[in-house]
Amino acid sequence: MRRLTADTVAPFYKKQYWDNCSCDDMPAGLDYCLFDFAVNAGGGTARRILQQSLGVETDGTIGPATLSKISESSINDVIDKFTFTKKEYYKTLRDFTIYGLGWIKRCDAVRNQSIAMIG
Repeated sequence: MRRLTADTVAPFYKKQYWDNCSCDDMPAGLDYCLFDFAVNAGGGTARRILQQSLGVETDGTIGPATLSKISESSINDVIDKFTFTKKEYYKTLRDFTIYGLGWIKRCDAVRNQSIAMIG
């Protein structure tokens, strides 16, 4: 682990999380918010929780319906709803009593950084 460098792991993170969640298709801010959650919870969970927060079919596929809903919405609102839904997801996990405070703090920090990234 100590020998790992950013150059070594970057292709893995790009393929496993960024590309897996279609982050290139997301607006600035939401791309980071989705990517961070994918790293923490897995790509499938990240995609489904995003869809749940948007009120579209929760099939885990970022397709035309999901992208359309994002494009017709305020990106600030999408990030806020996504953050809320992520927190609700974490509260359902068995380890919430152990890791919950950290997960919630991470959600808030990522939300703030994501809002700052909106062009």
